[in-house]
Amino acid sequence: MLKIAKYIQSRRFDLMSGHLGNGITIWNKAKEVHGDYEKIAHINHTRKIQWFIQNPPQDVIDYVEKITKTNPSASATQPYHKVFFD
Repeated sequence: MLKIAKYIQSRRFDLMSGHLGNGITIWNKAKEVHGDYEKIAHINHTRKIQWFIQNPPQDVIDYVEKITKTNPSASATQPYHKVFFD
């Protein structure tokens, strides 16, 4: 576990974010996983952060938390009600 944390702390991050229909996803352009950029975190409509990496560097945490607190669309990306009825 300690080796993984040191590896994540030492590697390069080129962060990007975007809406994928159900919130905001943050990814790392500096690393590809299975032909796609590495997912770092997801912010849902209630501004809850789901992390996809363990022990991210502090500057990555700061970037994600800044988006969570300041992006007005983080809470309005998708209404919380059914669109289709049974």
